[in-house]
Amino acid sequence: MRRHTIARRQKAKEKCKRVEKVIADRGYDTHRIFRDMYERGIEPCILPRSSAKISENIARDKVIRLIRRGKRAWKEASGYGKRWLVESFYFLYSSDGLGNI
Repeated sequence: MRRHTIARRQKAKEKCKRVEKVIADRGYDTHRIFRDMYERGIEPCILPRSSAKISENIARDKVIRLIRRGKRAWKEASGYGKRWLVESFYFLYSSDGLGNI
């Protein structure tokens, strides 16, 4: 690989921000996703399914326990309630605002 290519990649890598939190809906409630985020040091802000049970998944179990103490408090503390802002942005960005992509 050429030196200038390596240097450019390094500069781009330095500019990138590290993902600290992922906000997603129940469709992303899988043990694998929670485990991968935990291993990468990313805070999962994913609402588990209503049938979710405590298991051996540290990150998912933490979210389940917090929600059991109070779903509204968890949503406010985690920022989950702001998910609609992201969804609205991507809808408007990827379409003409009428659903036509």
